[in-house]
Amino acid sequence: MEAVGTNIIQHKLAQMNTNLFGLTVGENNTLPQLVEDVAFFMLARGDYAYLGWGLWGMTWPFNPEPAHGTVPPSDGGVPKPDLIQQDFGMPNGLCIETTEGGGVFRREYDSGSVELDCNLMKGLVPDF
Repeated sequence: MEAVGTNIIQHKLAQMNTNLFGLTVGENNTLPQLVEDVAFFMLARGDYAYLGWGLWGMTWPFNPEPAHGTVPPSDGGVPKPDLIQQDFGMPNGLCIETTEGGGVFRREYDSGSVELDCNLMKGLVPDF
């Protein structure tokens, strides 16, 4: 599929630098929009990227990190879901907007398509 629109997520620099991405953590350490967060990560990431959650680095530079030892540990912590342990393979190109101004972004990987519909906030990742 050819790129139709021009968008910041398409820009080569956004996908060719090292980036830090954080997962959305809800109440009781749930991951309420895991598929959408992983889809965005896979669409926008470059060759080197970090995905994580929590206070230690994932909210910087927007929020200061707490001092070591000031945050009590959570019982059980945040789960490590199977989805973030999957091997999507190599990307087959950069992220594209499927139609100009449509708000739906796609990137092809060896394992299949990754998509994020920003209008519906709905992510799509390959079935593993």
